[in-house]
Amino acid sequence: MHEADVVLSIIYTCPFCSHSGETTSPYKRKSLYGKQAYIFACEKCKEKLGIFKKLNMPKVFLEKLDVKNAVEETEAPDEE
Repeated sequence: MHEADVVLSIIYTCPFCSHSGETTSPYKRKSLYGKQAYIFACEKCKEKLGIFKKLNMPKVFLEKLDVKNAVEETEAPDEE
């Protein structure tokens, strides 16, 4: 089997929109936020996600996630 023919099967939950899904990705690491990762996109929000080596999350990704969650909290109506 040739390495270029190998694909990853990924079951994920998007940290941005909480969508759960399944997808495939080529078995080749690419650069995402300055770190090497297996890259795939969320089916619902189309946000690029990655599987990083040893769960080494880049600071840029974590900051983007924090900003997105902060915006969602301010837009959500108060249930009082």
